[in-house]
Amino acid sequence: IEDLQVFHWGAEFSRVFDPEKSSSERGFDVIVGNPPYVSIQEVRPEQPKLVELLDDLKYYETPYYKYDIAIPFVERTQELMNQKGQLGFIMTKKWLKTRYGQKLKKKLKEERSVSKVIDFTDQQVFKGVTTYTIILFLNKKQNDFIRYARINEIGDNLRDKLAKVDQDIDTEEMKAFDSTYKTLDED
Repeated sequence: IEDLQVFHWGAEFSRVFDPEKSSSERGFDVIVGNPPYVSIQEVRPEQPKLVELLDDLKYYETPYYKYDIAIPFVERTQELMNQKGQLGFIMTKKWLKTRYGQKLKKKLKEERSVSKVIDFTDQQVFKGVTTYTIILFLNKKQNDFIRYARINEIGDNLRDKLAKVDQDIDTEEMKAFDSTYKTLDED
């Protein structure tokens, strides 16, 4: 770790992580991001110290097998939220269907921290990039269900569709409903 230029959250955001605050108040209210879509194998040759840190189970519990960097990224940002915090990531959904995502899925199911998933199915969200994308919403409360929306056609009115995610909808273009945590195990 000494050789890495590690970002120190407490020092850089001293008001957010003020030790005078109660532990439930320390951390960010909102985190929005787009974690890197990079396999650990791609990082290993150029940044072996970073890979060593990410593989160290005393720092991260979810990296597994030939994981994507997004896995420890999600785990770490969860820790940076305060008790009322909300997290939203647009990210690849590959980890939901592969071996390397098993530990993160298990952690999220145990914590019941997933509040919403917007699945863009086979729709390509980013021009010129072929990737299968979700928007993952997390918080620190134990959610009884996951609000799941499947968008089968982005079309010209994506903003309208995203605004309807919290409504029960079942059309060819979009389906939105409350689901159990088994949704994380489905393809």
